[in-house]
Amino acid sequence: MVDVLFPVAVVLVMVTLLTSVFTQTFIDHIDLDDMWPLSRSKLIFTKIGFSVVFAFAIYLVCLVLGFVGASMINGSSSLDYPIVMVSSSSTNIISVRTLLLQSLPLQLLCIIFMTMCVYLITYLIRNRLAAMFMNVLIFCGASLSVLKIEPISHMVHLLPFSYFNTINVLTKQATHDTGNQQLTFATGMWVLIFWIAVIGGLITIISRIHLRRLQYRMVS
Repeated sequence: MVDVLFPVAVVLVMVTLLTSVFTQTFIDHIDLDDMWPLSRSKLIFTKIGFSVVFAFAIYLVCLVLGFVGASMINGSSSLDYPIVMVSSSSTNIISVRTLLLQSLPLQLLCIIFMTMCVYLITYLIRNRLAAMFMNVLIFCGASLSVLKIEPISHMVHLLPFSYFNTINVLTKQATHDTGNQQLTFATGMWVLIFWIAVIGGLITIISRIHLRRLQYRMVS
């Protein structure tokens, strides 16, 4: 259920809503955030923080709705339902409850990365339809295809999109499909933290450049 739900439906919903939220501050390519008497960087990261909470809430709601829907279709479902871990040497079984709880930290980092990227792309484009098209193309396309591109399978563990399907990573299905033994939960945590820091740095740099240009226009 979850391995299909998150990469497609939830990513699409999140990207669409986040793009709509972030483009509300742009009118005719004018950034309304410039009107606030606050530090621009503080305002941006506060907005991103609230958007992360909003997106994570969407994810949790989708999980609940997916579980309820599965229960209605297949009968009563249980969080103790066993899940087989993919392994060539042994067979390990864990419950759905344990799997979901283990996936939350990685999923949260995926959402933080996604939110920051959506903001950055939206800020650069400043047009709702164009930004939405670009965000949907990047995130939905990458999350569905990155693990299936064989020429990059040896380096797929370094790409943040590889961990959007956290269930496949935790069950080692992604490792089995790509043959990349480094595609693990621990690697995903470090990779996502690294890319979050990179995107955060880019947002900060662009924000400072924008502020300097704004100050220059006011002086001139």
